[in-house]
Amino acid sequence: MTIQIVFETHSISEDNERALASGWHHSRLSDEGRQLAVELGRRHGHDGIQAVFTSDLRRAVETAEIAFGSAAIPTFQDWRLRECDYGDHNGRPRAEVHRDRRARLDTPYPGGESWRQAVRRVRRFLDDLSPRWEGARVLVIGHIATRWAFEHYLNNVPLEVLAVETFTWQPGWEYTSDRTSFSVRHLALVVPDLRAAERFYQKVFGMDLIGREAVLGDGLWYTLPLARQWEEADAAGIDLGMVALRKDRLVLALFGGDAPPGQIYAIGLTMPAASIADVRDRLPDGTRVSASSPNHLEFRDPYGIAWQISIPGSEFRTTGDWSGRWIQL
Repeated sequence: MTIQIVFETHSISEDNERALASGWHHSRLSDEGRQLAVELGRRHGHDGIQAVFTSDLRRAVETAEIAFGSAAIPTFQDWRLRECDYGDHNGRPRAEVHRDRRARLDTPYPGGESWRQAVRRVRRFLDDLSPRWEGARVLVIGHIATRWAFEHYLNNVPLEVLAVETFTWQPGWEYTSDRTSFSVRHLALVVPDLRAAERFYQKVFGMDLIGREAVLGDGLWYTLPLARQWEEADAAGIDLGMVALRKDRLVLALFGGDAPPGQIYAIGLTMPAASIADVRDRLPDGTRVSASSPNHLEFRDPYGIAWQISIPGSEFRTTGDWSGRWIQL
């Protein structure tokens, strides 16, 4: 059963007009913001909204109160829908706080949280919508972190893409939460000439480079910094063994090897945690399971294919990137 989610940003606040990044500070709506909140209520007064959920920060609560205060629609405040906590930077100039959001994806703001932590916080709200609101249409009033979570977990948009996008306001975003769906996240192929395969797939499909990796002396995978090229790795005696490319939501992982060209090495899927548990329970005795947790499962089938299953929103990253292992040239 699906849940229809309509997302709206809170209306313009006094901090917005002063170009300040409120974060977890409570900022009131401006005069223009209060008028926009009235328009938000008119926009959704008759489109089947069955419940309104709002961040508990004042600017979001005030938006909901003005928009739906006289409507017979239940309204709930939830702190998990809050903006990213900028910590010591709450209330500072927006240009300063948002100068390089990508650098704060995994590194928390001093005294605050990282963007990935904030997005994961919002995910817990999404998980709790079911089963109470299955089949319903609900409206959520929130912030940047709220929308990023919806894009990330419901549309599989990588946070690295969201961190550098130029935000354009619009009158609402529509999402569908289907806790039973799954999709292909990545494919891994074995190719005889890794460098040539990288050029081919980039040219034919317009794919972007995620990373190149090599196994070093300790037997672990290390990632080559994106600014470094094949020639620099060659000069340093680094034998690159994997290339990861992305086009939209699909990742293609290429491994150099002697297997027949084009042989599928691994298939990556995304599915809800409950579905992962079902797959785990149905595996035959003796199945080679290499990783197992509530949100992740890896096993090899009888035909030699590795299946790598994760919850939605767990975007593909190279092993070295995950582990902080970078090739030093």
